[in-house]
Amino acid sequence: MSQATADQTVDFCIAESVRSAADHLQLIFFGGEPLMKVDLLCWMLDTARQRAPDLRITSKLSTNGILLSESTVSRLAERGVYVSLSLDGDPSLQASQRPDVNGRDVSTKLDASIRRLLAWNPA
Repeated sequence: MSQATADQTVDFCIAESVRSAADHLQLIFFGGEPLMKVDLLCWMLDTARQRAPDLRITSKLSTNGILLSESTVSRLAERGVYVSLSLDGDPSLQASQRPDVNGRDVSTKLDASIRRLLAWNPA
């Protein structure tokens, strides 16, 4: 998604919320891998909150977890983003179904991502 499209999307979502007299807007990021554009995702959330300070804005995203670095988890936590992980099963099934772009097992990386998320939101 381009910056211009993101900007138009934020404006559209806010306008529709206002038009329908909603007091809550939930932005949900999914499909492909939203964290490939984490800067844009954070920009959209920050911009929506700046443009509509009277609207309660929450957000969710679905991710495969590969890009959940400490920095990314921190940025999402600062914005209160609910994170859903998409996993295929135990480590051996995950390794066979979703290797990284070089064909390597990502189970250890996913384990670290899960631990980061739990440290941020242990409930």
